[in-house]
Amino acid sequence: MNDESGQSDRLVLSRALSEKEITWCRENRRNPKHGYLVGDFIDSLTDESFELVFSQGTIDNVYNMDAWLRECVRRSRQYIYITAYRGGPGSG
Repeated sequence: MNDESGQSDRLVLSRALSEKEITWCRENRRNPKHGYLVGDFIDSLTDESFELVFSQGTIDNVYNMDAWLRECVRRSRQYIYITAYRGGPGSG
């Protein structure tokens, strides 16, 4: 859903290990209901939960897939959506 300014009216929290990625989001995706944090999702100190945990390609790069998946389940109140890169022909 969008408000009268065309921005999403949902609270969104984005987390990444890369300061560069979060800086880009802060500079280019300005919305008062969106938060951007640098940090490790697995070792996070917060117990905040979310209606949706969405991950695009992260699972291909996590250092502990089991712990990461457990944290996704723990943080989700309803949905988890995960995409993964499987590579093309000859990539494995």
